Amino acid sequence: MHSSRGVEVVRCEVTGNGASPPAGTAYMHSGVFLTSTQACRVRDSVVVGNTGTGIRVAASADTEVVGNNVSANAGNGVWLLGSTGVTVVGNTLTRNGLYGVAVEADSTGNSIYDNVFVWNQAGNALDACGDNRWDDGTRTGNMWAPYDGRAKYIIPGPGHAVDNFPRPATPVSPVAAALTVSGSVVVLVVLPVMLGLWGRRDS
Repeated sequence: MHSSRGVEVVRCEVTGNGASPPAGTAYMHSGVFLTSTQACRVRDSVVVGNTGTGIRVAASADTEVVGNNVSANAGNGVWLLGSTGVTVVGNTLTRNGLYGVAVEADSTGNSIYDNVFVWNQAGNALDACGDNRWDDGTRTGNMWAPYDGRAKYIIPGPGHAVDNFPRPATPVSPVAAALTVSGSVVVLVVLPVMLGLWGRRDS
């Protein structure tokens, strides 16, 4: 989605997206790519097995990425680039080829909490910017595996970010989702990939 406002992608399945991007573009096989958008939402969806980023949010503001299963993508699970006011909450981010969530390119003022991070290959999270929150400020951080039990979870990267309320992740059943699209057209190439997914537990 490009230059959109108020669009929702709800209960959508985006898997196995490996079609070649147009020459000279930066889409790079993302499952969902929001660029120059405002007040958009991606929620309750399955974004699995894409050959690039799961959900990419670039040059966007006031966006919600909530309650999604973003797993086994070749790149980052969720990638924030030059975006502000993005809320990343309640997602399952497992076994992605790079980071579960990567925050880069002057992305500040974002909130990332109550997510499950499990065994993403480059690391569960990266904050290269700072001025982002990795907990809700009161009692809820993220769930991590591996997790060494320390009171604070240091987010790698030059942003020096901290999750002040980390918890260990625990295995549950894979997440299932129905396919619906709200407010936009999404082109899907479906190839089911469900590889040892982990998920959220009740707090």
